[in-house]
Parts: sequence; C-alpha cells; structure tokens
Amino acid sequence: TDEDNKNLNFELVSGPEWISLNDDRFISGIPSNDQVGMHTVIVSASDNFNPPVNQKITINVLNINDKPEVSNDLILPNIEQDVTFEYTLTSRSFFDKDTLVNPNEKLTYDLLVTNVSDEKRKILSIDKNTGNISVKTDYKSVGQTDFVVRATDKEGLYVEQSSQLDVININDSPFTTSLIPNFDSPITISLEDNFTYDVQDWFNDYDIGYDPEENLTFKIWEDD
Repeated sequence: TDEDNKNLNFELVSGPEWISLNDDRFISGIPSNDQVGMHTVIVSASDNFNPPVNQKITINVLNINDKPEVSNDLILPNIEQDVTFEYTLTSRSFFDKDTLVNPNEKLTYDLLVTNVSDEKRKILSIDKNTGNISVKTDYKSVGQTDFVVRATDKEGLYVEQSSQLDVININDSPFTTSLIPNFDSPITISLEDNFTYDVQDWFNDYDIGYDPEENLTFKIWEDD
C-alpha cells in the first residue's frame, strides 16, 4: 500500500522460472512435478518517487499423484525351449514422477498372459515388488506367448505395456507310447496267422505339431 494513495508499479525481482507477473500486478504460474516444494518470490513496489520496497513471498507447491508412464519398450529375448531364466529389466520400462518427490511412492507389477492356453500361462510369472519376470519353457511353450505387464502406484493409478515371448523349438528325441507291446502286454499270434499292426501308434515325437517338417520313419530289425 501507499499512504499517498499513488498508483504503485510492481516488478518481479526474483522467483522460479514458472512464475510471472501479469498485467503488472498479478503473480501467476503453473508448476510441474519438478517444482514440488517450497519457492521464494520477491516482488518490489514503487511509486516512482521513493525507493522501491521489496516483499518476499513463499509459495509451497504440493504434490498430486501422477499416473505411471511407460519409459522403455519391454522386450524379452527369443529363447529356446527347456530354458529357464529371469528378466530383470522390467522396472526400467516404467516410471512414476512421484518417486522423485515422494520417498513413499512405489510401483508394483502384475503380468497377464493373453494367450488362452493354460500351458502358455504357466511359463511366465512376475515378482510383484521388483517386476522381475521368470520364464520357464518346455516343448508346450514353443511359439509366441503374448502378455501384458501392468505397473500400479500406491493410489491405484496404473499403466500397461504389451509384449511377447518367442520360444524356439529344438529337436526332441522320439519316444514310445503306452500302446507299444511289452512283456506284460505282448503281441499274440497263432502259427500261420496274417497280421497287421500300425507301429505309428507305438511312437510319438514332441516336435510333431510344432515343426511342420517333422515326421517319423520306421525300421524293423530282429532283436537277437
């Protein structure tokens, strides 16, 4: 105020970059997450006759909860079947601005396999606190598995990122099935009988159904 009732001229002497003086009298600004905390603003007033007078103002910018963000693509390497490994870079794929200003903020993680096969769901799991993804594959997991990782903050805001795991087939040895004749269940024939057996039912190969070029060939020899 001015006792002489003169019009005063105001000037912004110092303050953060996001503060400005509008219409020569209004202090305004829009702080971002980086500006959370205490700020000092100094404004001077002058009647153009006497020395200007400075007034210090303290502005406290309060934090509001921000939604987590995707910071990097979540890309798992291609792996072969029968491999177990742990992917530890999930936490680098998400970021929450609130962690810069709130020491209590923390993200938790969930993983959803979007393939409908129960066998596909078994090969991926995630540590809720660290985001580390555990992968355990076998012949049933050959091919592409689609999944979504969700990062959630303490107030329930979340962001999701889709990714995939490609499991490469490796050649498996053929194996006998329960239909193959054995000591307890032998082939029984009478002298001079003609008989036919489909030996294909006696053997199987995990690669059939995953590798279109896989097939079994058969050979008979006499066991001495």
